[in-house]
Amino acid sequence: MMKLRLKSSLALLMLTIAVLPATIVGGLLLKQQSDVEANYRIDMLARLSNTIEQEFDYRFSLLSTSLDVLSRDRLFVQAIDNFFSCGSC
Repeated sequence: MMKLRLKSSLALLMLTIAVLPATIVGGLLLKQQSDVEANYRIDMLARLSNTIEQEFDYRFSLLSTSLDVLSRDRLFVQAIDNFFSCGSC
């Protein structure tokens, strides 16, 4: 009876010694993988945000330049109109 109980205890101890480190290492690896994936997603969102910001700046600059050119053209047309209007005075 004592021998059987000792064998069971040794088997349980050996199982614990074999499984516990594997469980700890597996848990640490899963946590590390999860952290890597989270950092990758954060990086991806940061790059996307940066790309959107650059696109917005580019479009705003393009619109600003277009409005500036349009304003100069309008002033030029108005100056020509004033010149010809005044010429008939």
